[in-house]
Amino acid sequence: MNPFGPTTEKPLTLRAFDSAAENISTVVSKVSSTDREQQSVIEQVRQIALNILSDTVDTISEGKLEEGELGVDHLDALIVDALDGADDEDGIYENALMASLSDAFLTFGVDATDIEEIFSDDTEVADAALEAAANTVLANMPDEGPELEELVREFIFGEADETEEGFDSMAKKIKARNGAFSQRKVNGRKIHYRGVLAIRQGVKTVVNKRLPGQKVRLTAAQKAGMKKARLHAFTANAINKRLRSFKKGKRLGIY
Repeated sequence: MNPFGPTTEKPLTLRAFDSAAENISTVVSKVSSTDREQQSVIEQVRQIALNILSDTVDTISEGKLEEGELGVDHLDALIVDALDGADDEDGIYENALMASLSDAFLTFGVDATDIEEIFSDDTEVADAALEAAANTVLANMPDEGPELEELVREFIFGEADETEEGFDSMAKKIKARNGAFSQRKVNGRKIHYRGVLAIRQGVKTVVNKRLPGQKVRLTAAQKAGMKKARLHAFTANAINKRLRSFKKGKRLGIY
């Protein structure tokens, strides 16, 4: 005898739960797909930003600029080329690209003030800031190998440890003291620095600034490493496809 009463061949209310489970599964799948799409767009934009940075630094340091062309002209051309043809009426892609490009400069130890000057309306100031930034990137760029690969991987696919000052090897190897001079070897050359006061995230601190008149060039190993980092170029069509898909859901809330 069944203590719970007579049996029935009807499936009771379990199907209602099954239906709810199916609905939940469908929603989870959609959300997961949107998250993957968002992450894919972010990674793509950050990779393009790193490509622009490495191309600009290589062109300036190797003296490959066309006659009469400024470094900022070359940088602007790469940005325009990356944005060309993108279906970006809301400026989502442009904002993400510019933010990622600024982040790329910061990753290699370029000051936020210098980055602001690079994108200022004063061409002379912008070009001088970009040349200084290119030298800073070179000074802080690891040689080809695990360290450079990890830097690229962290920049494109993840976030750096917030307890570290980006990937600025100067911050980790030489403790800055106001007015104190220091030096380190970069590509076999001694590069001299001086500690200066600066504001970082609203806090006064001391950072090592490279003294002027010291040019550094990419080594063959560094060039090879950055070439690997470029992977393959992304077309406007690929960008448009992902942007259109993502715009069906929420807007990019990256920066």
